[in-house]
Amino acid sequence: MSVGSPIAIQKANDGGGWDDYLKCHLLDVNPEYSYEALDDGGEQSYQRVVFVLRYRKALEAIEYDMPNYRIVWRGHAFDIRYYDDFKYRHKKVTLRGVSRD
Repeated sequence: MSVGSPIAIQKANDGGGWDDYLKCHLLDVNPEYSYEALDDGGEQSYQRVVFVLRYRKALEAIEYDMPNYRIVWRGHAFDIRYYDDFKYRHKKVTLRGVSRD
């Protein structure tokens, strides 16, 4: 079951790597779709997944700096492409991630 499963949010460091920023558990997760495309001279597989988390103040940093954060879930890294704190009510945050495997 994916609901309640742990995820890590990582932040890019100056050395080109990633450091753990926040560890939490999912309220909900929904795979939207996957697709294949030609990218960088070869075929790439992408998967879009929507992650719903309980609001935490630390998540606010992601809203205006998405390229410097990513989600790691089930051993796969997802670039964050969407952030939503619905009407800034601070109840839950929805993040959309895109993986490349």
